[in-house]
Amino acid sequence: MKKVFYYVVLTSVAMGLISCGGGGSNISLGPGSCNFQQGGPCSLTVNGVSRTYVRHIPANYQQNSSALVIALHGSQGSGSQMQSASELSTKADQTRFAVAYPDALLSNQGHTLWSVFYNDFAFTGTPPDDVTFLRGLIITQEANIHPDSKKIFVTGFSIGGYMSHRAGVQLSDLVAAIGVVEGSLDAIAPTDTRTVPAAVAPVSVLILHGDQDTAVAYCGDSSSTSTLAS
Repeated sequence: MKKVFYYVVLTSVAMGLISCGGGGSNISLGPGSCNFQQGGPCSLTVNGVSRTYVRHIPANYQQNSSALVIALHGSQGSGSQMQSASELSTKADQTRFAVAYPDALLSNQGHTLWSVFYNDFAFTGTPPDDVTFLRGLIITQEANIHPDSKKIFVTGFSIGGYMSHRAGVQLSDLVAAIGVVEGSLDAIAPTDTRTVPAAVAPVSVLILHGDQDTAVAYCGDSSSTSTLAS
């Protein structure tokens, strides 16, 4: 998995250099805390909801020049677990980009899960607004560590890959490119008539998906997709 993430991130960075970035949204960012030089855990309040993440800033990071990568963990994972499993922080030290590893919230199944397209069934009550959380996370990093606004990237594994797709659609005014590992675009059941909306701005996409994946089918699935987002 480590080498796969290295490839996805570095290729997404290269692709993103020719893409658009920047933008904003009307959201409320409340008090948060973080050691803005290094580490975590960090907290951020977005529209009244407290969220957490871990961040890594390499010693050779350069404000207004270096990239920012948002790395999304899989189901039942966490930001710190993603940091350890992917070893993206090691690659960041070599290649001079910052990484933020956000935490998803608990689903009604009792484990962490991103609110990807149309998987409302996975949450009790109103699903978390993970799109606004990621937007707030990016805006906060832009204000505090000042990455190049045209080098904002999102990558993710499994359900984090699903969420990377959603970020590529709904946050493409901020995100230049996404890199997806073993994740699909949606979680819509075959009988569902809803469709994924068009991206709000141009975005580069890199997808790596093994054809022997038994959890998220390489060529799609004709059955209910509820298990794919669990």
